[in-house]
Amino acid sequence: MRLRAKTIEQSGSYLLLGKLESDAVCETWRALDVTSEPGAAPFALRRFPHIPAAAMREAAARAEAVLPGLRGPAIARRQRIVPADGTNLLLHEHEGGRSLALISDRAKNSAGGRLPMPLDLALAITEKIALALEATHDLTYDGNQLVHGGLLPHFVWITGDGDVRVTGQELGRVTQAALEVDGTASLVRPFLAPEVVRGDAPTPLSDIYSAGSLLYLLLTGDVLPECRTSEQNIDRIQQGRSCLSGDPLDPGLQTILIRCLGPDPAARCGSAGELREAIANLLHDGSSEPTTFNLAFYLHTLLRKDFEQEQLEQKQEARINAAGSLRPSATAAPGAIAPSSSKRNRVLYAAAAFLIVSSGLAAAYLRFAPADPPVAKEKAGAIETTQTPPVVPLPVADVIAEPAMTTGEPPPLDDTAAREAAFEAAVNARLQEEMLKLQAKHDEELRRQRQAEVKPPERRTTATPVASIQTSVAAAPEEQERLREEVGREAIPSSTPVATPLPAATPPPVTLAREGELIELVKVDRAPAVVRSVEPVYPPLARSRRIEGSVIVSALVSETGRVLEARIMRGDSRNIGLNESAITAVRAWQFTPAMKDGQRVRTWMPVAVSFKMPK
Repeated sequence: MRLRAKTIEQSGSYLLLGKLESDAVCETWRALDVTSEPGAAPFALRRFPHIPAAAMREAAARAEAVLPGLRGPAIARRQRIVPADGTNLLLHEHEGGRSLALISDRAKNSAGGRLPMPLDLALAITEKIALALEATHDLTYDGNQLVHGGLLPHFVWITGDGDVRVTGQELGRVTQAALEVDGTASLVRPFLAPEVVRGDAPTPLSDIYSAGSLLYLLLTGDVLPECRTSEQNIDRIQQGRSCLSGDPLDPGLQTILIRCLGPDPAARCGSAGELREAIANLLHDGSSEPTTFNLAFYLHTLLRKDFEQEQLEQKQEARINAAGSLRPSATAAPGAIAPSSSKRNRVLYAAAAFLIVSSGLAAAYLRFAPADPPVAKEKAGAIETTQTPPVVPLPVADVIAEPAMTTGEPPPLDDTAAREAAFEAAVNARLQEEMLKLQAKHDEELRRQRQAEVKPPERRTTATPVASIQTSVAAAPEEQERLREEVGREAIPSSTPVATPLPAATPPPVTLAREGELIELVKVDRAPAVVRSVEPVYPPLARSRRIEGSVIVSALVSETGRVLEARIMRGDSRNIGLNESAITAVRAWQFTPAMKDGQRVRTWMPVAVSFKMPK
């Protein structure tokens, strides 16, 4: 079986291996640059088929010079704009994942909208967007401050690892041109500031408006209707309802939105940094601490079928093209592949597909392969632990129990059950890695608490200071022997020093663990294993709203395997009962005891409890 040439499209020097998403604004492909070095990472390539070519060329003239100089943790990597097919293409490193446009649409419309964006993740995404705007506004080009100019949800990319990347800087002219195209105006207008819609040049304050529009979309699942006055704007924001609970938005969120979405630019947040700090104050108030893993887990849950299909396509392409040996030259010109030569195209397409799929599979393996449990480290000045930690299979409890796969002949690659099992295994590997990190942090906090409780013994002082003793000896030599007996010979200076031999160095004694001693998980010889698990009760409020979630609990497993105590390490911040239900269930679990030096010991063990609605 050979991969036919017609299954792979070409745009300039890029091979379009698979379409990731498409709407009236742009279409996004997973693409390979055949002129790059072998093994290079794929690109996410955007084509704008409905935007006038003249607008793309005008925007690209400046953006092409600006994009290579943009750097930051929330800015898309390897951005470039290249001409192809009479227009211009926007590219950046793929890194898995999808755009915020697809994610928000799928969260609202798929499965009856039962997977809305959690509040903490919405704030975390907006915080990263503000960080990217801040990095952009801090730069100048040709004497002018840089702006994004067209911050649409299509230009916010959520990677497969849960990172946020903003792309499309300096493409404001493209988004303004989209307002004049039938079918695209309704997708673009809600995210552009009123002055930009009227035709004014984008500014940093118009970027603030766009960021606020994205936050409103994430919180409510809808776009904010256009408001002509500040009073209308405030009224619309106050009428907004959370897509998660259906309740009015928190007053703190309303304040941020009002400061971003005002029709008057002068009334908005003064800078992207000010917006980022306002969001951070709400996000990191102690009730929740979202991580990239939280966002990655949500993304893979929401787009599960999409990622399964993409992985299957990559595996099939790798198997089909494994015998290919030709590789395009790194110095070949972009026009070296002629579309008219179908036979040569098929060979080059197949070889290029093999390169991109191979690198994609390697990246996927590194991303989802379970890492070694983290080695606990003390703060500065302490000794690092060099002991190799054991491989700990961490328990994951689920309200909806799934049947275990039977052993025997492996199912074919196109089997749906096999694909789902592989996907679950990859997600569980990432979950176990995150749980070990949280447990190591929890153990370190406990260690610091124990050290703070142990106070050093107070030093005993003599009633007579040394200076007074020396004076007394000088004034009355006959009292010398009595004073030496009371205070000690070392307190009286002697004219002839006496050498004191140093004690011989002795190796520290080897301390073995005692039964019932509390040992950190990474230091035990054998970690606890689940003997009996109890499914948590689905909270009625969460069930009625069809809300799903995951809670990570740290359980103190005794030397007999019972759970003595359970604490939330990463919980649900929506106050709908998931945390309490998880704690109650884990306290009833039974484990095999942890072992250290042949003794049964106590240890803190992380447990993941998931709440899923039945399908």
